[in-house]
Amino acid sequence: MRNQVSREPKRRFIAIRQIAAALILLAMGVGCSYAGNLRQWKRLAKHGDADAETHLGIAYYFGQGVMRDFVKSAYWFQKAADQGNAEAECAFGSQYFYGQGVPNNFATSVYWYQKAADQGYAGAQFNLGNAYWNGQGEPQNLALAVEWWRKAALQGYAPAQDSLANSYATGKGVTQDEATAVIWWTKVVAQGGALAQTAQQNIDVYYNRQQQKQLDAQEEAKSAEMLKKNAGECEIKFTVSNESRYSLWVGESFPGEHGGIFICDKDDCDTNLLILPGQNGFGTFTSIEPNYHESFKADPYYIFPYGSNTYYVKFILKVRTGFGGVKIYHFASPWYRTCERPTITFNPPIN
Repeated sequence: MRNQVSREPKRRFIAIRQIAAALILLAMGVGCSYAGNLRQWKRLAKHGDADAETHLGIAYYFGQGVMRDFVKSAYWFQKAADQGNAEAECAFGSQYFYGQGVPNNFATSVYWYQKAADQGYAGAQFNLGNAYWNGQGEPQNLALAVEWWRKAALQGYAPAQDSLANSYATGKGVTQDEATAVIWWTKVVAQGGALAQTAQQNIDVYYNRQQQKQLDAQEEAKSAEMLKKNAGECEIKFTVSNESRYSLWVGESFPGEHGGIFICDKDDCDTNLLILPGQNGFGTFTSIEPNYHESFKADPYYIFPYGSNTYYVKFILKVRTGFGGVKIYHFASPWYRTCERPTITFNPPIN
């Protein structure tokens, strides 16, 4: 992927991590009328209601209905976190991470992220993944970071989906798999928001690159085929189509000669045979019935003698003529340029 997105994801992960706590707290406060409910929350919080304590923490963190005060938000988050409220645990951990109202302490931050993550809280799982990715509060462990992002991503948490996609794109913490990266980026795009545009750009880059790979492969195949042709190295292949009313077959050896299909390089196929049945993987057949066809080839390639640029196909076959009659039939095809793959229509003029 593009260097600024996929090859150097750490910069983006740090930026995302810096807004992660705010995103989580905002999500917790959506739909709440802080001015109208603040008095009720204070009343409930005095009686130890963890949800009310969490809402008070949000109110003080964002300054909604009260003066913004990180110390007070940390106080209320801690009270709710001590009761096992996952949202408060995550928020309290984020305040330790950034040193907002409490001393900056990555280890303590990870402690609270872990408690919330163990309860399945997606935001905490994402933040815990960031901590392992950057070695903040825990020794760096990219594989473990990816696993925590995966847990959050499976819950539809867009930042975790984006981080997981970048890991697959770069092969850091997981086996590189750009197709899987696209799957996760597609999920990010479906949710819209700030990350969707960048995710779509990464998807576009991936498909453009895949298309270019296909074009390059086609050009490479053409070049390789041209080199083979220039060297007289060809995959000899042709099809025999029996459009007569007779059955054609090789059978046993004929008097003084062997039946089969031969390849030669001049009109005089009797003395200039290049490939006989059984050579270069070139086979023959037991029978070709009327209105049927069969393909033959020399496998894998045949290198023509220097100076040769054409080949001929010679047939020595038995033909059933009806009423038990059998005739031996000789036929030499027109010449074909080396590497051509013709269909030779076989319709012997036998009555």
